[in-house]
Amino acid sequence: MPERRGLTLFHEAGWILLQTPITNQNQWTDMTMAEWHLFDSSSPLDQGAQLWLDMADQQAQEGFQGVDFTQVDILTPVNQYDPDPNGPQELLTLVAPSPEPGTLVLLGTGLLGLLGRKFGTVLKPC
Repeated sequence: MPERRGLTLFHEAGWILLQTPITNQNQWTDMTMAEWHLFDSSSPLDQGAQLWLDMADQQAQEGFQGVDFTQVDILTPVNQYDPDPNGPQELLTLVAPSPEPGTLVLLGTGLLGLLGRKFGTVLKPC
């Protein structure tokens, strides 16, 4: 397996993270171990984690076709240049989807309708 470098590390870790919502929770430990191993080759690696690393490597070789990395945020600590190897770490997280404007309009008009009924105001058509 070729050595992973630079942005590819984050893409592979992001790809693994994007698989968590569609993967059984019993595989999450292996996925986490694989992500840790991407950035620290001395971290433990079992057969399940190796499988996730291999799948991420395959995705990298294929250019991550159709993968939407805008759903992944990288949270960087303020003191990212701390020389302590156990110091601040970056964290990858999934971005929560925001509601579409149409959804907000429907919710808002529904709430206005409920408030109108509660206070006895009925709007009559012209």
